Amino acid sequence: MPARTVLPRPVQKPHPPLWVGGVGPGNAERAAKSGLGMLFFAQNTAPQALAETLRTYREHIGSAKPIVPGGTNDQTAGFVNGLVTRDKADRERIRRLAADGATEHTRQGSTWMTTGWPDADRIPETFAHIGSAQVAGLREAIEADPTAVADGMLEAGFVAAGSPEDIFPIFDAFRDVGIDQVIVHMQMGGVPHRDIVESIEAFGEVVIPHYA
Repeated sequence: MPARTVLPRPVQKPHPPLWVGGVGPGNAERAAKSGLGMLFFAQNTAPQALAETLRTYREHIGSAKPIVPGGTNDQTAGFVNGLVTRDKADRERIRRLAADGATEHTRQGSTWMTTGWPDADRIPETFAHIGSAQVAGLREAIEADPTAVADGMLEAGFVAAGSPEDIFPIFDAFRDVGIDQVIVHMQMGGVPHRDIVESIEAFGEVVIPHYA
């Protein structure tokens, strides 16, 4: 990529912390050796599934050789589809809404991932895992029985939804496995804006203070 000038200049000097997506094979080691933060942003990123990858990252980050000026970004960020309500009477609707929305979002994403590379005969190794049988199998499972997959996402903690008490154990698990930050995806396909706004408010007023 040719050199480019980006304006306005970032406030952080020399630049904001740099991150890389980290669910492909070998990504944890590559990110750590390059001094990059690690984003776990895809399917199968429930806390328990990240333990081995995190160990690999921690093993190498201490001897990182940053690929750009600015030092090492020694941070990891987990990912969860989340929607929370303070209204206990609305708990079941929110759980169903979040699980179904996350399932549809995943169906669309897995379709693009398995069919999106323009030249099927020349897929690079770093992208090949995206078209794996696991991703294709997930798409097929959703198409066959989306409700079952949605229920499985709730059970596995890939969707953190309902009352604050429903999501505390999932966030506790991220903390206990050693994740530094958690990215909460609320705008899953079809979630009404009013529910997203309420969820943001509930996170700010109830969930975040719980971990302060």
